[in-house]
Amino acid sequence: MKRTALRLLAVSSSLLVAGPASAGDLPHAPGSLLTGATDELFGGFVASAGDVDGDGLGDVVVAAVSDDGPPFGVARVFAGDDGRELYSFAHPGVATFFGEPVRGAGDLDGDGFGEVLVGSPLTDTVHVLAGPDGHVRHVIHGPTAGAGFGNSVAPAGDVDGDGRPDIVVGVDGKSGGGAAYVYSGLTGAPLLRVGHADLGDRLGFSVGGLGDVDGDGLGDLVLGAPGEGRDVLHPGFPPFVPPFRTDDGAGGVRVVSGRDGSVIWSAVGRRPGDGLGWSVAPVADQDGDGITDVLVGTETIEEPPAVGYAEVRSGATGRLVRRLPAGAPGEPAAFVQVSSAGDVDADGTHDVLVAARASGPHPVAVRLTSGATGAALFTWTPAAPFLSGRIGAAGLGDVDGDGVDDFAVADQQNVLGGGYALVFLSDAR
Repeated sequence: MKRTALRLLAVSSSLLVAGPASAGDLPHAPGSLLTGATDELFGGFVASAGDVDGDGLGDVVVAAVSDDGPPFGVARVFAGDDGRELYSFAHPGVATFFGEPVRGAGDLDGDGFGEVLVGSPLTDTVHVLAGPDGHVRHVIHGPTAGAGFGNSVAPAGDVDGDGRPDIVVGVDGKSGGGAAYVYSGLTGAPLLRVGHADLGDRLGFSVGGLGDVDGDGLGDLVLGAPGEGRDVLHPGFPPFVPPFRTDDGAGGVRVVSGRDGSVIWSAVGRRPGDGLGWSVAPVADQDGDGITDVLVGTETIEEPPAVGYAEVRSGATGRLVRRLPAGAPGEPAAFVQVSSAGDVDADGTHDVLVAARASGPHPVAVRLTSGATGAALFTWTPAAPFLSGRIGAAGLGDVDGDGVDDFAVADQQNVLGGGYALVFLSDAR
């Protein structure tokens, strides 16, 4: 099997530790090491780009922040099999330290090449990059300036019934209750707005497409709202401050109809301050009902030591299927990012990636867990966690053509040029 380490500009191999940390014989090993320029905080977010170059194999998109003059965002797209850079795209505000600003969109126009979505919440735009060269196919402008439109982007499935994938875009929610917007993948025309949220809910901070979970033939959506929660009555300070109500910050997740935005189900975090909904993602059927299910991660920064977690919920009903720990074993964790890994252990069930870091100087880690049992298959931890910023992970599909799904981890180190993404390839061939 090819093992390539490309563009080693500022990453020492001594900073990488990768290997199983629990029982299991996962057939994967480190493959391509991906880095950016020496002036970039690279690795803020990693995602599958789909098949960008038309070779039938999955590719990778990684977000970064450049410090070459005024800071600007960079999205770099790499071939999944050997790590060569296919193209890059730079724009003010493209990459953020939080949010989910880059995703593969699938083949939106039917030309055989996957498109990539790049959100720019500082400019309230989303660029749709096409083909193997990354030329701009559409620019979608948010309806309200300063709303943080493009904080999260994702393929939405076929929402309008035209047979082509569509796009869902969320806002950061800091200036209001939040919202999510759906656009035609073919034309970029607006299709739907979902915005029934209270001030501070941050609805749309994370977004995803689920396919058809309510049986109406159209794609449905999952939206994170990490600022919402249960209603709490505060006594105030009579006679100067009357009693008042606030949310407890447990966070929440909603699955809504792609037809009209109506809520199919919703759920909240289990504790005040959990910030459930900081990340969301679809995952192939975990509970055996034949319907795509939902992954949700927490923010969990209010009460150190933060005990973050991820949840697997039924896409049809919202029933809790499984709760998964986050971070390194025995360590508190926050900023929990979730992703489907695909079926990496070849048991017929898609597995789950949970990436997290702590709010203090604790180790960061990515856990790969079995979709069938919830057992840990693999844990990856960088050797120098004190340098780590945001940490992420993503399933990539089969990037090397051996019939087994592959995945990537990313570590945005707090030094310019120090971040990286690492692709894990299976040894099945």
